[in-house]
Amino acid sequence: MPLTYSDLRELQRKERESATLFSLPKEYFSQVFEFLRERKSSISTDSSISELREFDNVQKTVKDIISLRQKKILFRALKGAEHDSSGMTEEEHKLYDEVRECLKKTDDGLDFAMQAQKQEEKTPLSVKKVRFLKDIPAYKGSQLKTYGPFKKDEVAALPGEEASFLVGAKMAEET
Repeated sequence: MPLTYSDLRELQRKERESATLFSLPKEYFSQVFEFLRERKSSISTDSSISELREFDNVQKTVKDIISLRQKKILFRALKGAEHDSSGMTEEEHKLYDEVRECLKKTDDGLDFAMQAQKQEEKTPLSVKKVRFLKDIPAYKGSQLKTYGPFKKDEVAALPGEEASFLVGAKMAEET
């Protein structure tokens, strides 16, 4: 049975009313795009304003249906729901898989960062004593902590990273 504008409006209504995806055949959007192509080719320069408006409304309805369904698919993917492709078209199935893969990569990256942070917290900071070769005004270190000011020949214990930086910049020497 050929697709009609009434069919699209009915699907739009069902998608708006339901929190879940309304079941569609796998090739549904191919049929929709074929319907749009036919409607567009039937429009000519002699077409009435009402025919042009109807075509515009068909396009808006299709865009709204796609948007509603994408939101539901994204929500399903974010919830981490078991992959249930029932009711999804082929395109939607692919979208779901790609979003889940992207989320998995993000989760893996966050897990890695959290593990690295935990490891960093377990590792005690090395402290080095340095003697300053010249006056150093207060400055913000790599961890945004303020150090100083320091006077020439003053000795201070600093985190290894800060001490190494100052020694490398010939502002201090290790003691």
